[in-house]
Amino acid sequence: MTKLQKILSGILVLQIVLIGWVFWPEQSESGKQALLLGDLQIEDVVDLKITDDTGKAIHFTKDGSDWTLPEAGGYPVEGTKIENVLEHAIKVNADRIVTETEASHKQLQVGDTDYIRKVELVLADGTRTGFYVGSNAGPGTAHIRKFDDEQVYLTDELTAYDLSASSSGWIDTTYVNVPSTTVNAISIINQNGELLFQKDANGEWLLSGLEAGAAVDGAAVDSLVGTAAAMRMVEPISNEINAEFGLDDPSAVIVFTAQDEAGNVTTHQIGIGSMDAENGNYYAYYQGSAYYVQISAYTAEQFTQADLDDFIEAQATPTSPAVE
Repeated sequence: MTKLQKILSGILVLQIVLIGWVFWPEQSESGKQALLLGDLQIEDVVDLKITDDTGKAIHFTKDGSDWTLPEAGGYPVEGTKIENVLEHAIKVNADRIVTETEASHKQLQVGDTDYIRKVELVLADGTRTGFYVGSNAGPGTAHIRKFDDEQVYLTDELTAYDLSASSSGWIDTTYVNVPSTTVNAISIINQNGELLFQKDANGEWLLSGLEAGAAVDGAAVDSLVGTAAAMRMVEPISNEINAEFGLDDPSAVIVFTAQDEAGNVTTHQIGIGSMDAENGNYYAYYQGSAYYVQISAYTAEQFTQADLDDFIEAQATPTSPAVE
């Protein structure tokens, strides 16, 4: 190796060292990487609010050791999902700086008013903090910015996908949970009248008032029973009745009985109220539940629009004899 080559090699090594020093993740005095939320711990957080880019928001608060939806009468949330989000949030490193200019916040969707997700945290001591999650920068990677900080970082700990502003992403949406095979009778009262189905000794569905010669479409009844016995909500609304729910004059009333293997018979009643004009969902209440909820229009209208003809088997049309 010539003297010139040695000099060039030395310069190259020096450049590599300088590049590594400039771009090496910021370290704290203890040798740990700097974190976006500092030394925040999961147990410090007692209140969490997520707002999406449409303005829809979901609010959680901690009641003892449990997470709840305070605006829905304290409906219980799957706490492990909240803790999982917080666990990832406190791991976000402040080491992959994308920009430090306020002008870029809107473009990266982490601005004070232009964001994909806004996450607000309240700590046990009353301190408030939070961050914005913006556009993706690759698979599983997003831009993120802490409140009151102009620096935008890349993170693979959280994306907007992990931060749903809908209740269904955080709760068990099962509202009624009765094994459909145990249901032996069901009645539906709506604007079209009353339908009453009962199973006979052979487990076949009978329809009260059925005209002679007509047959019940058992599969259609089974489908309706399955929807009622395992009804799912869109979201919980309240633990108190409200006139706007329309349950004083319901669109449909469903009553069904179920008998378990021991012969115990239970009666279940569901009222379906009015439609919420803002989202098209219907209010509903299951007797025995502590909460009033909304169910989807698809679910509700299976009962509010149910009619006798929906459950009658189509009769085969006789064919004409062939002409020779």
